This record gives sequence, C-alpha cells and structure tokens, in this order.
Amino acid sequence: MVEAVASGVMTRGGAVSVVQLGLAKAELIRRDREHTEEQEHTRRDSESALANKQLSAATDVAKATTWAMWAAFAAAFGAIIQALMAVVSYIFR
Repeated sequence: MVEAVASGVMTRGGAVSVVQLGLAKAELIRRDREHTEEQEHTRRDSESALANKQLSAATDVAKATTWAMWAAFAAAFGAIIQALMAVVSYIFR
C-alpha cells in the first residue's frame, strides 16, 4: 500500500492526498536507509570475520616458521656433530 500511494496511484475517490503521498515517500526513504544500514553492518561483520581469519593464519605461519627454524638448527647441529665424530674417528684409528 505504501508503494502504491508513493507511486501516485489514485485512491477510490480519484485523488491522492498530498499528506498521504508525503508520508508514504518518507516511509520509503526510511526503509531504504534502514536497508542500507543493515547492508553496511553485514559488510562490516564480514570484513571483521575475514580479518580475524587472516590474523589467525598469519599467527599460524609465524609459529610454523619458528618450528622450522629450530628444526634447521637441530639438523645443522647434528651435521656438525657427525662431522666431528668422523674427524675424531679418522684421527684415532
């Protein structure tokens, strides 16, 4: 009904009340603004959720990188020990 009055559809009497027309248009504008605000709120919520997922992924990558660094350090240390053992074994045959 609001849409019909706002579009200028005639009433049963054949005339449109200017007050009704103004109120109907104001209602449509209010609904449009409300819809726009809801869409903006939904968009912000989606962006916030995406940012949280990206932060979580970056944190996981940082942890994995730290573990990889320690694993490389342990492997290098093991290689040094093996080399020293080979030298000692060669010297004291």
